[in-house]
Amino acid sequence: MDKEKRNKTDQNEETSTKQPVVRNTIEPVWGFYTEGSPGLIQIKTKGATSDIWESDANLAYTIGAGYFQEIAPMLKLKAGLGLSGYETTLTGRGETVSQPLVDIDNDSYIESINVQNGEHTINPIYLNIPASVEYGTVNISQLGYYVDIGFEYSYLLNENNTTSGTYTTSGYYPQWGVKLENIPELGFYSDREMDTELNLKKSLYSIRAGAGISVPISGVLIFKVGIAGYKGLNSIGSGKNTNNDNTISQQTSKFRTNNAYNPLSSSKGNKPFRFGIEFGLYICKQVK
Repeated sequence: MDKEKRNKTDQNEETSTKQPVVRNTIEPVWGFYTEGSPGLIQIKTKGATSDIWESDANLAYTIGAGYFQEIAPMLKLKAGLGLSGYETTLTGRGETVSQPLVDIDNDSYIESINVQNGEHTINPIYLNIPASVEYGTVNISQLGYYVDIGFEYSYLLNENNTTSGTYTTSGYYPQWGVKLENIPELGFYSDREMDTELNLKKSLYSIRAGAGISVPISGVLIFKVGIAGYKGLNSIGSGKNTNNDNTISQQTSKFRTNNAYNPLSSSKGNKPFRFGIEFGLYICKQVK
């Protein structure tokens, strides 16, 4: 009996000492956001073209605005619109050899192409539609943190491309043991000015992720700063191949396009990778 009384007494004391949970932060429920992200971008080339062409890291930017909504404690859904752009130069130098091709007379041969001081400069501007999920303690009471990951669709609004450099081609016919070079009427050129077929795909798909801290600056505004990265999921090149030279076959034209005129057309893909800092504001319309 005494044991039962003691248990009840302990339970009552435990109940009486329990305190209600007190929230020490005021968190946004929904609102709007603006953000910007300066950084560096590099085109990751793959396939045969990477033997000749490479891309250095160059400056890029992203700006945007959108809407956020809390969907669970510490979890928000974000979606918006934005613009991004960059300028980068693909530099080419070196020689590559084809698999067996056929010329316009249907004779089998192996072509060599040597690029001298080739440059393709691209300067696109995209309209972006990002959607992401954010986890963290962003609030208007104290310092917080955030981590987000999402998907971004980009539509090409404008591109400004330039090309310079020269190339030399030659053909080896193993069935006759003959190498042909500098015969323009047969499609073999020496130090020829590089034509361009460079153009970009209209649609680009990317995965984006970021992390950083948040700092409240008023009852409705929260400043954030952190790092962000974007990884392209598809090649930016259109793969366009236009044969305007009636001295070469379509096979030969495609080989020259991939290695000289348009290195972004490689079927293995040329995907952008962007990394930089990000900063922005949350504009809170409802808090709790």
